[in-house]
Amino acid sequence: MEPFMHLPQRFLLKLVLALATACVSVLGGPDHAILSYCHDLNKGLQPEQRHAVRDVIQDLQAIESYLGHLRLGRPLPLSSVPAAVPSVAMLEEWKVQNTTKLQNLLDSGGVSGRLGISAEAAHALAVFCMSSRLRPDGYTGRPVVSIMLNYFKRPQVVSRLAANMRASCASVSMPCELVVNVDNPEEAGAWANEAGFVVPVFSANLHESRGYNRAARLARGKYLVVWQDDQVPPANGQWLVDMIKIFDSHPQLGILGMNCYRLCKHHEPTNRWGWSHWAPDSASGVKWTYAQTVDFAPMAIRASIYDAVGGLDEGTSRPGDCGIWGDWELSTRVWMDGWQVGFMFLDGRTGDGQPGTTHKGANGEKCWGRQQHVAMNVFARRYGARFLQDPMCERVWLLNTLTFKVDLNGKCPYGSEETRWGNCTQPSPEVAAAATAEFAELASAATARGRSGVRSGGGSSDHTTAESKRLAAAAGLATMGSQGIGASTASVEKLLPPPPPVATSTGETDEAGAQATGDQVVPKAGGLLGIMDIDPMLVRSAGSSGSSGARRRSIRHR
Repeated sequence: MEPFMHLPQRFLLKLVLALATACVSVLGGPDHAILSYCHDLNKGLQPEQRHAVRDVIQDLQAIESYLGHLRLGRPLPLSSVPAAVPSVAMLEEWKVQNTTKLQNLLDSGGVSGRLGISAEAAHALAVFCMSSRLRPDGYTGRPVVSIMLNYFKRPQVVSRLAANMRASCASVSMPCELVVNVDNPEEAGAWANEAGFVVPVFSANLHESRGYNRAARLARGKYLVVWQDDQVPPANGQWLVDMIKIFDSHPQLGILGMNCYRLCKHHEPTNRWGWSHWAPDSASGVKWTYAQTVDFAPMAIRASIYDAVGGLDEGTSRPGDCGIWGDWELSTRVWMDGWQVGFMFLDGRTGDGQPGTTHKGANGEKCWGRQQHVAMNVFARRYGARFLQDPMCERVWLLNTLTFKVDLNGKCPYGSEETRWGNCTQPSPEVAAAATAEFAELASAATARGRSGVRSGGGSSDHTTAESKRLAAAAGLATMGSQGIGASTASVEKLLPPPPPVATSTGETDEAGAQATGDQVVPKAGGLLGIMDIDPMLVRSAGSSGSSGARRRSIRHR
């Protein structure tokens, strides 16, 4: 047929094909190599290599910035305490080591050979071409913890809550911010007066799911803590120390509840409260437990994971409706995304002495009646099948029995009145070995990818034993429990000599991961940023609701 086509038709056909190709190219994503030599650099690198090169370049740029400040005699813009400031000699050593790491990354990608340029030219080209994206977690003065509060018509608690939360953070030298969604604009002035430590945003009766999601978009910390406006925190911040110790030593942990929990939801008549029956685990030195679901509030979650799973589901309620069942839905979604959920009792938290508005009159029926009916049925259709619930219970049980021993003064939490399922018998050696290997691989991958501490956009979560010990002393602790499962202080120090090291969950995975990727296990600017700015606490990085279907909570918002 083609010989019989008229010339204009051929021309139009070629034009259409050309335009279609161009559209596919445009729709495929941005052009990351607008310059030909950047294109040549990028095309020979795998995506993981490009991210790694970009990260180490930003680490080097941060080090050079800090060196410039110190050489000019200027104080560094810290969000931590002065004891965390590195020396010029330490910064110079980090610079050398990160320069070596960058060169190794470029060599592993064959950049010099492919482009026919020297190693020095390849280094300069990489710096030029890979400076297109910043890592927000590396900005100076960023908090470690963002407490998120959805506030509505409780004027008696404003000053007290803000003051206690500020004191709680200051008592352990924890960089924090209190991000408040003020859901009643008429009270904007009260929260505006607290601005600084408090970051207010003003809405109009969005209520929980939308209010917390809005606060999360403003939050800058690595950890988000959902808080409610009828709760007053203790002035002592030991709970913050313990919370981050648990997250650091278990990089696969996504959520840590601090209100109430369930070990196996459809085999428990109601929520569990108070201290776990387990002895403190060897990795963190803290009493806690894995849990299938945890309740608001407080509830801590890694900011990166909150962002990755989409935050709270706004599709199950209207603006102004309470967020009941949102905590269980988020807990289950985090499990389904491959992360883990735990619970730690927060001692010393009190109420403000006034009932929440969701417990008053028509509001009570609106929340605990109609909205609970809607949300619990959405949850049941999405996650309520027994073929999902039973394996989740078994996963939680396996993690608990592998991680913990029953406290000497406690009792087995399984096979009890509270949890009518399971027991505390240790799994067989074969099952334990296979599960331990699987969990170690997952934890190593979580740390290596940086997802355990960084929002989407990249970066690593590298932390320091020295800083852990400094903050342990500041908090009056004997030890921080800085190693991952199965790692000892000696083995970590042997693998990762000072200055502060790049670290994953265990000493073994650090070395193995480095060998697999060709990278050196060396200090990098992520450790520097962790000390100075963003995370000084970090070391390492089917039933519907039991028999009745109704939920019980200790403290409810509004």
